[in-house]
Amino acid sequence: MYNDKEKVRKSKSSKKKQRRFFFLPLKDNERVLSASEKKYFKILNGNLIINCLLIVLGVLLCFLAFKANIWLGLIFILYGIVKFLAFLLKDDISLFDFNILYAIGSIIIGIITMFSSVNVMLGVWFILICAEDLELMFRLKRVEEKSWNFSLMVSVMVLFIGILLMVNPFVNLSLYQVVGVFLILYGVLSSTLCFLLKSRSYSFI
Repeated sequence: MYNDKEKVRKSKSSKKKQRRFFFLPLKDNERVLSASEKKYFKILNGNLIINCLLIVLGVLLCFLAFKANIWLGLIFILYGIVKFLAFLLKDDISLFDFNILYAIGSIIIGIITMFSSVNVMLGVWFILICAEDLELMFRLKRVEEKSWNFSLMVSVMVLFIGILLMVNPFVNLSLYQVVGVFLILYGVLSSTLCFLLKSRSYSFI
């Protein structure tokens, strides 16, 4: 027989084991993810891959001076494809209802980026991402999910970065290094939000 404290500890331990956020082999006493949860995690994993690519490109731009139009355009197009797949996979996950719009917008921006000023188009893309993060924030707040505060902070910072890039007040600095720093900053912020949504998904999925 367990005493009350042991029962509470066992109960908490069991709940923790039920929350799986990555596709790893199941251990003892862990439940199988539902179909919606699997699709939700696949979508977030796709976003994390894009963020890693942006961070890598940002680091390269900080240390190597080269025109990143083609590479950045391809990442934007890939981001659009990920958003389109998320829209197809979403089922009843309302967080991704408008992903088709972000997919189309990101693909168009990606194509234009290949032939245009990289800082202006990156600024436009960040503003698109700001709209996406604001929509996410409102949806999270509607279900009283506490992580909406972080989503709001990310959207405000992304909007500020986007406007800065379009105005380009960094006349004495290398444009591509500035772009690289902002890519790293966004990649870190967006990845943090993805991990937060993964770790708290049990409260709204």
